[in-house]
Amino acid sequence: SSLEKDIMSLTGLVQSHLILGKVKDATSVAKDALMLMPKSPIPFILIGQCLARTSNGSPESIKAYVKALKIHPDNTKAASLLAESYVSQGKLHEASLCLRGVLDRQSNSNTNDYRLRTQFAKILSSLANYTEAIEQLHISIGNTPISVDNIEASTELEKVENLLHAMSTEQEQEHDEDYPDGEDL
Repeated sequence: SSLEKDIMSLTGLVQSHLILGKVKDATSVAKDALMLMPKSPIPFILIGQCLARTSNGSPESIKAYVKALKIHPDNTKAASLLAESYVSQGKLHEASLCLRGVLDRQSNSNTNDYRLRTQFAKILSSLANYTEAIEQLHISIGNTPISVDNIEASTELEKVENLLHAMSTEQEQEHDEDYPDGEDL
């Protein structure tokens, strides 16, 4: 439809302005998109992306992404950007809850956003939830076409597994130091 073409054009224009560092121009176009489609998550995502580039960006961008998710709770772009904003503020738990909610709802459908799952796994790893991070990465790899995304998920999986192995080796060494004769009490 004509409206969809308009919103896609405005989206491209916002992205172009952001690439060029013209945040005010991008924000103006994003607001035009909001006037054009006030019940769509897309303008709120665009506004969030503009706000994220300002000095007080993350808190304000979070509000925009939350509005986008209220309109369309399964919007993976809004969820991913919201999680990024939370991570930039050190709110890893909130980021994981956001992505878990979208991924849980997706598991009831035939869709699977492997990029979102890989992002979720990275956050879980940052929260030291390595077992679930590995599980999420395995799911991501299993559902990812051979691509850069697959390599990213595989690389992240290797990092988490190496970290777990290092932790396990460290614990074994501590145990050996506590019980030098090999006798456990």
